[in-house]
Amino acid sequence: MRTWAWAVPTVVGLALMILSFDRLLKVDPEAPWAHGFLCIGQGEAAKPLDVGTPISTRLRYLPASASDQAMLKGLGGAAPETRAALGARFRPKLIELPVDAMSLLAGRLREGRLPERGKDEVLAGSQAPHEDQLNIAGRALKVVGVLQPSVGLFSDSYLAPKDKSLDGVFPRSDPAVQPVEVIRMSAGEFGNRKILAQVIEAFPRKSFILLVPEVRSGPSAFALYLGGQALFLLGGTGLLIGLYRWLSGRVTWPVLAEPLQELARRPRLLWGVHLIYFGLFVVGAVAIYQLPALNTVLMAAVQGELSSKGNGVLAVAGRAYGSGSMIYAVVVTFIVNFFLGSLAMITLPSMIIPGAGALLAAFRATCWGLLLGPSQVILAYVMRAHSGTLLLEGEGYILAAFFALLIPIYLFGSSAPLQKAAVADLLELEPASEEQASTAWSRFKHAVVLNLKANVLVAIVLVVAACYEAFEVISMARL
Repeated sequence: MRTWAWAVPTVVGLALMILSFDRLLKVDPEAPWAHGFLCIGQGEAAKPLDVGTPISTRLRYLPASASDQAMLKGLGGAAPETRAALGARFRPKLIELPVDAMSLLAGRLREGRLPERGKDEVLAGSQAPHEDQLNIAGRALKVVGVLQPSVGLFSDSYLAPKDKSLDGVFPRSDPAVQPVEVIRMSAGEFGNRKILAQVIEAFPRKSFILLVPEVRSGPSAFALYLGGQALFLLGGTGLLIGLYRWLSGRVTWPVLAEPLQELARRPRLLWGVHLIYFGLFVVGAVAIYQLPALNTVLMAAVQGELSSKGNGVLAVAGRAYGSGSMIYAVVVTFIVNFFLGSLAMITLPSMIIPGAGALLAAFRATCWGLLLGPSQVILAYVMRAHSGTLLLEGEGYILAAFFALLIPIYLFGSSAPLQKAAVADLLELEPASEEQASTAWSRFKHAVVLNLKANVLVAIVLVVAACYEAFEVISMARL
């Protein structure tokens, strides 16, 4: 297959991602409470908030499912703030809304009708547990309608029209009942970093739990989107492998020439590493779609680290991107990806235990699927552009893993003389010296030197990846 032909699956895959998002996943930004915050907690806001449309009301936590309860129990060692935030996310919620606010949802029903005031009726979010009625405090609240997914802030909640008859459902003495500030925002306000900072300052995480919309992708939309993403990665792989083959006969600088020739000589191994790496990403994405609670836990951990003021890798990266400086973000991203992600996690472990770094690369690919799989609408939106980062950054780790695997291949392979591909013709092979061919040690040294040279190529790929990622992330944050 000619190299240029791989552009076809790349373009088709990207088109499928865009089509599935626009036709099946994209929520209506004009829907009420498509964007906003639930700020749950006792006490007054730390400072007035002059953005969005707030509603002060009350909320009651409902019991979580057995699997979610088991997940929460397993997080017993986590920080109290983390456990509280995850508990609020996992548990369905009954929220009381003023009648005039409830009336805004009249045109946003997927089925049924709006509940009537004073009649023990509630409205279910699109992802709330499928119940015909809620039995709370000796009351049977009938579910009379279900919201569209576009009303994302209430996706896992039930809504009841405000009425004095519900005082028994929201007793102040019950710890499951909490005051909540429901803040409705436009898409532009919600995506603005400065406004987000204002909300966090007004409702600090030490005193409040902040929840944002989490709308899950539908099964068919998820399958179509992930299929497009897999096709995009496959086509991109073909283009990159073709580029290496083309460069292998033209680059004469020894530091790059030898690694490129090694890539051209071993197409099956090169394709195999690519397919396994990106295949594990797809497997991780499918797995996390079946385990949404685990996805919530992982995302909470990552977001908590990104927003922290510590010295962890993600915290430093979060501050770099938060600065808005493209150069700063590129430098930090490259340092993290190359020196930590590639050298420290793949190349060096493979020199100690031959090829061990490839296993760490495989673990990283699976984690990417667990974290970045398009299981939520917001992730599907982000991954339309971020799939380019996935391809380029993944390529850097794939190259590092490929050359890491050459260490055991050379070390434990045939004792035949080492071969060096000629620059002019890959088929004209020149035997190595007798000393090189005679011992496993000499073969090991050759593989190590080859890995060190290959890291120049890895660094070039990761520089390109860092530039793309910095531009993509910072540009999206400015929208």
